[in-house]
Amino acid sequence: MKAIIESVLKRLCAGLLCIFFSATLHSAHGQVPEPIPYASVETWPSFMGAGNDSPAEFRSWIEDRLQLNDRLEPTRIFFSVIVGGDGRVSGFKVIRDDTGDPALRGDLERVVSMSPRWEPGLQRDVPQSVSLTLYVDFMRPDLLAETRNRNAAEKRRQEDTEASASEKSFVESLIAMGADPETAVIEDMSRLETLISAATEPVVVVYFNNPLHLPCANMRRQWSGVLADYAGKYGLHAVYSRLSFSSGYEDYPATAQFAEKFGLKVYPVTFFFYDRRGDYECFTGFDPEKFRSWFGEMMEKADF
Repeated sequence: MKAIIESVLKRLCAGLLCIFFSATLHSAHGQVPEPIPYASVETWPSFMGAGNDSPAEFRSWIEDRLQLNDRLEPTRIFFSVIVGGDGRVSGFKVIRDDTGDPALRGDLERVVSMSPRWEPGLQRDVPQSVSLTLYVDFMRPDLLAETRNRNAAEKRRQEDTEASASEKSFVESLIAMGADPETAVIEDMSRLETLISAATEPVVVVYFNNPLHLPCANMRRQWSGVLADYAGKYGLHAVYSRLSFSSGYEDYPATAQFAEKFGLKVYPVTFFFYDRRGDYECFTGFDPEKFRSWFGEMMEKADF
């Protein structure tokens, strides 16, 4: 039995020694496995100073240098690359090829291999390798630009249609909360001053900034239940950012004016103006029970 155990131990030791010397040999010849690139980092790689627009900038750079881009209809190749910690681009890999043409794949790989160095991605301020997934379109440049402009215009049209519907729904919710349809939205701070000086009841203004964010949406849903006892005893108005709906909309002046005047950095914030001089107190956030209590105290303090 003892002999068998000694034999097994000798074989085990011999195996471990082989593994050790093999690893040492591979290391000596530089055959150390490459670290796995990050899929997400705190600071993304930047192409030629483009920052967040780097993927689009790199795509344009590639498409300008393709030789086989004379097609009349667009066709696309999705691919990935690795931007190393030194900014070099490597690891070109086709993910999906809608062209089905090896020549186009070769043309794309040729151009990608010419890429200038990027500013590397950073994780905790340390340069890291980052994997990026991109695509390019093969099409005659003038036709490609025309197609993209047309698609961008259609996307903006859809965004504006959705934005209009979202804003309409939001204003309707303000009216359901008790706002006067004519004065529900304060578009300019001068309008607020006029409302306060002519008020015969407390003026309540809610700064939503982005009405679609969850805290603001929760407030809108719960408002009627919290303030049921005071319905019709105050004037409700809102200040919010139209930029939250669509970049095609020009923002109301009151949004920036209100935030600057009152130093707002969070939302929703409810302002209760309890006299015609413009004296007020405010409540940040929307805890239903605390808010109900605070609002009741403000109603008792009101002097009109």
